[in-house]
This record gives sequence, structure tokens and C-alpha cells, in this order.
Amino acid sequence: MRSHLTLFFALIFAFHASAQQTIKVGIVGDADNHQVSWTTERGLNYLVEVSPDLVDWMDTGIVAPGTGEIVTYGFSTPTEPKMFYRIRVRPGAVRPGFDEFEIPENDDGSADPDEDGTPDLIPIDFPINLFGTTWEECYINNNGNITFIEPKRAFTPDPLRVLGHPIIAPFWADVDTRGENSEIVRYSHGIETVGGRPAFGVNWIKVGYYAGRDDKLNSFQLVLIDRSDTGTGNFDIEFNYDMIRWETGDASSGVDGYGGSPSRSGLSNGSNQTVELQYSGQTLVQLDANPTTEVSNFTTGLIYRSRNSTIPGRFIFQVRSGQVLGALNVDAGPDQPLDSSDTSALLAGAASNPAGGGVSVQWSVVQGPPGVTFSDPTILNPTVTFPADEYGIVLQLTATSVADPSLTATDTMIIRP
Repeated sequence: MRSHLTLFFALIFAFHASAQQTIKVGIVGDADNHQVSWTTERGLNYLVEVSPDLVDWMDTGIVAPGTGEIVTYGFSTPTEPKMFYRIRVRPGAVRPGFDEFEIPENDDGSADPDEDGTPDLIPIDFPINLFGTTWEECYINNNGNITFIEPKRAFTPDPLRVLGHPIIAPFWADVDTRGENSEIVRYSHGIETVGGRPAFGVNWIKVGYYAGRDDKLNSFQLVLIDRSDTGTGNFDIEFNYDMIRWETGDASSGVDGYGGSPSRSGLSNGSNQTVELQYSGQTLVQLDANPTTEVSNFTTGLIYRSRNSTIPGRFIFQVRSGQVLGALNVDAGPDQPLDSSDTSALLAGAASNPAGGGVSVQWSVVQGPPGVTFSDPTILNPTVTFPADEYGIVLQLTATSVADPSLTATDTMIIRP
């Protein structure tokens, strides 16, 4: 059996998602690990599992097209036996619709339906109780988030806990829709339903990044679903991801869409209750594949993981009586002004799960010189040691739910002179 198998073929088949469609699929990959992935012309992702069975015949065709079940397709060359592939059809997490209104191409703007140059509050069309405050309108921001108190132009994401105001961010990063190949942001309110319940949604489908870059495109979606059937103001939140090819804009220290200050995904009241998806703010791992090795991030990529859903790429959060189930409290403590002779400090972190249950913690260095160490980075109050006369050191405390490791929350503090 060959240790490496490079695949180059096109396949046309129909699958069932919200409606029957015919899609042309192209694949290029290395089947050495018995897993390769491809993307359709619509940007939907599929998973291929390679069977070790080798057979002699040339053609198997496609079994049961349009069912959404596992089908088989044979690959062969004139001189070598064929490898069987079991193709698991995955129509993507992004829901159809939610595209009635649009935000014209821009960099850091927000929805402005009356086009007067001032962002407008957009109706949600049902009340939502988020962290104890009821909202019926929001600002839809081009950079992958919605806010409630004021629009948000910021393009470099911070830990959500430090913002000082509530935010729901499926993918906060420097979205720029001015590129020729980039689509624009679209949204709907008052006309869509999910499971028969009123829903509000925003589509960032095939959007580029700053500055006007469109060599890589992302497709993601935010959906709010009215769940007043369970109580006044209750609702569900969906983060849906179909394609994540870039993580950082050029002005956030990114290079070709990678590195620097990468995207953050989650929601927060801006102070003491936060949910961030695992790996939020970490470079390269949230992408569909590592851009250097081209190996798919099957374990960490946003399109491959899920929460409270069987659909890869869909993360569901339940908000009941104003509380986000799974939200964590995390506080890295106050910034510490120290004398120039100081080379260590005792950190004063705190973390908890308001719903009960344990959290694990991890300290890390966001910015600082070599040689910064912790006595134990897995406790709330370690001693941090650093070289003399080195300040402006940024430390981050990450809390993770023990019961649900897909949920984290972060906060930062600074060692100051």
C-alpha cells in the first residue's frame, strides 16, 4: 500500500441540505493519514475517510446520491489498484437565508440602513435577556460581532471580558469586504424562523480581510433564536462556521491573514461573565487547515468542532433567565506597578463557574521578554519571575470549564514600571 496518495479528481453529485442541490467537488490532498478534506464551489466542507481496502476494478460509481448518507467513489490509475473512499456528506453549518438586508462593502463599519453615516440600531424583533439586561435592538458590526450599547469599529480583538460592554462575537477579527472577490455582510430580522421560532441572523459569507484582501475568504454566521416558550427573554445563540481560511487582518500584526492577534469567538457582559470557544485567540489552530503544512485541523478547527449540536461547525449556547449556560467568571487581577529593582510578583487571579462546577486555569505570557516564568502556571496565584528592568509584560489567565472543555474565558493584566 502506498504511504502517500495524492488525489486530483472532480466529482458531481447531489446532496440533501435544506433543498436538493447539485455541487461540483474538487479534491486535492494527502491520504497518508486516511483523512483528507475538500471544499465545494459553494464553500461547503466535506470529510473523506479513506478505507484501507484495495480492489482491482476501475469503476464503482456513486451510491444513493442525494440522500446525505455515506456514499462510495473509486479512485484508480491505469497501473495501480484502487483505494476505496467512504465520502461522508456534510452540507455545512451555515443556515440558508438571513440575507434580506445588506451592509455595503466597507472595512470597519456597522449597519446603517438610512445611509446617513451613523450606525443604526437594528431590530431583533423579539426581546432577549442577556446577562440580566433585556435588549430588542443591536448594532451589527462588520468585524464579526454584534453589540448593544454602541457600535464597535475595533478590528484587533481583545479578551472579551475587558470590553466593559456586552458583545456576541462569532468571529471578531478585521473583516474587510472591499475586495473584488469578497461578498458583503447580510442580515435578516422579522422574517426568518428556526424550528418554527422567530430568528434573527447575520451572514458573513465569503468575506475577506484587511486591507481589501480577498485571496482567502471566511464564511460564518450568527443566529439568535427566540425561546420565549421556555421563559420571557430566553433565547438560543448559534455560531455557524463553514469556512475559516484567515484569522488576522494586516493591521493586527497579521501576515497574509495569519498570526498577530487572531480572531476571538464568544460572548460576554464585558466584565465578569464570559464564554469564549476553546482556542479563541490562538493562532493557526482555528483555521480549516494549517497554512504551512496544509494538514487539516480536524481537532481544533472551528468547522470541525461543535457544541450542543451534531452538526460540525455549529456551536449552540442557551441563555435562560439572562444567564448564558456555561459562562465563566475570570479575573487576572489588577495591573501591578513595580519598582525597577523588582524581578517577581505574586499574581492575584480569580476564576469560577456561576452555574457551579469546577474550572481549570492556565497562565501564559502574551507579551514579554524571554525568561518570564511562573512558579506554577496552573494555579490562580502563582509567583511570576521576570528579568530586571523589564516591564510592559502582559500576562493572560485562561479559565476552562471542567465539565465542558470547549468553553473558556480569558483576562489579561500588565506588569508596569
